[in-house]
This record gives sequence, structure tokens and C-alpha cells, in this order.
Amino acid sequence: MIALKKFALVGPAALLLAAGPAWSQKRLEVTGSYGFQFAGEIRTEAGTVRIPNGASFGVTVDLAVRPNAWIEISYSREDTAVELATAGGGSTPLYDAAVEFYQVGGLYEKGGPASLFGLAAIGVFSLNPKVAGTATETWFAASLGMGVKVPLGRRLGVRIQGRLLVPFLAAGGVIIIAPPASSAYISSTVLFWGDLSAGLTLRF
Repeated sequence: MIALKKFALVGPAALLLAAGPAWSQKRLEVTGSYGFQFAGEIRTEAGTVRIPNGASFGVTVDLAVRPNAWIEISYSREDTAVELATAGGGSTPLYDAAVEFYQVGGLYEKGGPASLFGLAAIGVFSLNPKVAGTATETWFAASLGMGVKVPLGRRLGVRIQGRLLVPFLAAGGVIIIAPPASSAYISSTVLFWGDLSAGLTLRF
């Protein structure tokens, strides 16, 4: 009886201690990444506003809610030069801007030691002109993605992913075309962009 009681106390404790290190290794992940964003066009009454493809960077924070399931917060940014294409075929530079995505969602991974994952998130997309006195334009956006995590050690890993980025522009909204005062009405409302990135992950 005494032996059984000892087992009842020591057994679960031993299991928790054995599982503890593996779980604690992956409670929090912070990833800094660099990649390439595939942007696109926003149609307006004055012409097509073009946001060229370009290099992007970002940071992602993942908090484990259970094994293999995470809450994810991410930020990504592309610094670019916005252009206006007119019906005649010409193209006019408008302004330099930061294209930013702020997203909150979930990630699920499976497999190991390298693990595949899928993610889904919602948040906002911002077009931030680098012109004094010009307000940032912000719209709702969603994202879907998939990728792979590869461990390099106990606390370090590599994360490679691709995302579909979907900004939803307000119907009848406006976008700046000649800052700080001139704007045009938007006719396209749902955009399909994307990005590819790779980065280093720190695990805590």
C-alpha cells in the first residue's frame, strides 16, 4: 500500500518532469524574417495605383496554447515607390511609402524534427506615404500561409513560409494620389497579394 502511494505521488511527478523540458522549449517563439512581397494594383477613377513587388522584412511572435497549436502575432513591411498608371499607358511616380501588414491568428504544425505548418490570420493593411502631413490609409486584411520549421539547436531554428495576403478595401473609399491633399475613389475592393520569407527563430 505504501509503495502504491509512493508510485501515485512520484509517478505523475516524474512524467511532468520528463515532459516539462520538451514543453518549455517551445512555449514562445520569436522570428525575424526577410523576404519578397508580391504586391499589385489598386484601381481608381484616376487610373491604376501600382505598388511594385519588392523586398520585405518582418517579425513574428508565437505563443503556444497547446502542443503544436499557437497564437501568432505578425508584422511585415515593404518599403517601395508607389506609381500611377493612366489609361494612355504612361506611369507617374507618386510617393515613397511603407506597405505594412499587422496580423493576429493561429498556427498549427505537425511532424518533426522538421515540422510543416499552416496558418490563418486577420488584421489590417496600411499604406503609409513618407510625405509630411499625409495620413496613413488603413484597411482590413486577411492572410493564409504554409511553411516549414527546421530546428538548428535547442533554442534556434529556421522558418520558411509563403503567405496569401488579401487586403479588403472599402467600397467607395479613397486613396492618396498626390499628397498631401489630392485623392481618388477606389473601384477595386479585394486584392490578392502574397509574400515569401525565411528567418531565424528563437525559442523560449
